[in-house]
Amino acid sequence: RQLPIYLAKSILSLLDKKSLKQCKHVSTYWKKLAIEVEDEEAMNNMLYDDMMLLQVNGIARCED
Repeated sequence: RQLPIYLAKSILSLLDKKSLKQCKHVSTYWKKLAIEVEDEEAMNNMLYDDMMLLQVNGIARCED
């Protein structure tokens, strides 16, 4: 039996990059999950950066 996907990905997201990379060698299923976790983390980081830029631009406009 396997954990539900959301739970497995949640657990994998707690790992450091080195450990997550090692999980990719366990099985093709784990590799897929680890890649998804990496992709989601990259997307979250991009969204965070975009939000910070929007916030800074909004503050700059209010000061003008």
